[in-house]
Amino acid sequence: MGHGLSPLQRYIVTKAATVERLYYHDILQEYYGWQSHRRQGPPWNGTASPGTQRFWPAEIGQPRYHQTMVTLSRAVARLHARGLVTWLSGVNAHWSGVEITPEGRSQAAAWQQPAEAPHG
Repeated sequence: MGHGLSPLQRYIVTKAATVERLYYHDILQEYYGWQSHRRQGPPWNGTASPGTQRFWPAEIGQPRYHQTMVTLSRAVARLHARGLVTWLSGVNAHWSGVEITPEGRSQAAAWQQPAEAPHG
């Protein structure tokens, strides 16, 4: 099942296997090395809401920002279609993330070394 996964997809599966929920902003910060600019918001489960994370397209570059967001969305959609993650989205706040499925956890465990972020 792990055959044909991109480095990004492998990173998502292995990282998601180590946390309760993996948010897109975590991937964008850790895998791509983007700097997050939090906006003020109320605490959510003792931490800032995932919807308070902001990335500035002008800082990143509009074409790179757009292409990365498309790439991330497609990577997650394909992992979801393979049954490796469950795709999640905020109802009252703007955020996206994934949770590992039992099949995804099994796949991650089969890999000896977790995939590393190029910027992590």
